[in-house]
Amino acid sequence: MSRISLIFCLITIFLPIAPAYSQNHGDNLREEFRDGFIAGLRSERNIRDKILPFRLGAEKTEVVVRNMLIVVNDDAVANRIFEEFVASGMMKKFETNPRSLLANSELLQSLGNELFLMLGMKGLRRLDYQDLRIYLSVVGLIFDSMPPRVCRVLFTGDFSGEKERNVLGMLHIRSMSLKDTERFFAVYRRAALAEARDFPSVRKINESQRKIAEEAFGQIVLETLSSHPRGEWIATAFVNPNDASDKDLCEAGQVMINSLLAMKGIAAEWQTRVFIESIQ
Repeated sequence: MSRISLIFCLITIFLPIAPAYSQNHGDNLREEFRDGFIAGLRSERNIRDKILPFRLGAEKTEVVVRNMLIVVNDDAVANRIFEEFVASGMMKKFETNPRSLLANSELLQSLGNELFLMLGMKGLRRLDYQDLRIYLSVVGLIFDSMPPRVCRVLFTGDFSGEKERNVLGMLHIRSMSLKDTERFFAVYRRAALAEARDFPSVRKINESQRKIAEEAFGQIVLETLSSHPRGEWIATAFVNPNDASDKDLCEAGQVMINSLLAMKGIAAEWQTRVFIESIQ
């Protein structure tokens, strides 16, 4: 179910504009570019311009802008994104030909998308259990409110492209209440900052804890399916999503998330962390 990372796709629309640069290929070129890159990354106008086409409404737009500005103004985040940009080879292209970024704008956009998505997804492993429960509850809303075809995309990863992925993420945010939007972006903010700062450490569970948690989770799922009028079809959706209907996939997603949220005790946290590991 790694494609449940769709829930963070809204974040991936933000990318700095190409910075100003010097025509001189001197020693200061990289530093000059870095300063411009980070200035673009932190531009409130850039963020608002990226959000505007998706028509989230004034209140939700402010929630997005406020949280994204906190993220991009963190030095650890800005440095991490710039380091990844350098590691990708784009910096070398720029040093050879400063105007090359204009010719590679789509590639640069895709790189930025994936970096923001990566920070949020990886950072989930570092968060407290209560934050993870908020994330699960927001994921659960996808299966309740989105068109059935979206459930198939989540189970199979069958996106037609990055544009569709972003649009689906935006549609989900539109369907959320303002309160859920605020909760979601607060979790994203904490996750991205934790990953960029490398603190707190990743919360890991051992094999014994994993087995205990999976046994408890499996029991809840079996009990749910045995009492569900479409339990057999939903079970098929878990095992072989390609043979299931879109509706059955949505119900399978609901059963999965609701079962996780219904768990009690320390096993609930262990199984939630198993789930978070599975969607990386």
